[in-house]
Amino acid sequence: MKKNKKGLSQVVATMILIVLVMAAVSMVWVVVRGLIDKETENTTSCFNILDQVNINPTYTCYNDTTPGNRLLQFSIDIGDITVDQLLVSIAGGGNSITFKIDKNYSTVANLMTYPLPGSSNVKLPGKKGGATYIFNLSSSGFINFPESIEIAPIIGTQQCGSTDSLEELDNCIAIS
Repeated sequence: MKKNKKGLSQVVATMILIVLVMAAVSMVWVVVRGLIDKETENTTSCFNILDQVNINPTYTCYNDTTPGNRLLQFSIDIGDITVDQLLVSIAGGGNSITFKIDKNYSTVANLMTYPLPGSSNVKLPGKKGGATYIFNLSSSGFINFPESIEIAPIIGTQQCGSTDSLEELDNCIAIS
């Protein structure tokens, strides 16, 4: 009896191809899963924060009692969430400025804690906390009063969308 070597080599070649395809699919899956896990982690860090980081409108107003020294007082409340940084944007009269407040003490140009004369070293409030700040509009180049303020938290390295904004700011004299 003569053995069919040609038939045996086709079976071996088919098995090798199947093993190679399975190995390639496994490697692709490892890479894709890593990307999916990373993006899912970034997305979930900003999940359910909409009502957790807010501007307190009761303590947010502008003040121009000293000529040429316009100030913006704003208050931030943080709920049951850890925020690493907060992006604050102030706009009005064709001017705008954006700055970050960190969870650790740092110096932010023209920003100090309330009450005046406040410290120029500022930090975000912690979980379930609040803080009020004074921003010197005049020193920042604002000629007019601010028209809006908007905040966006940063959790880890992920910047979340805006969680709160005020479009109409009152004069502090009018609300006191």
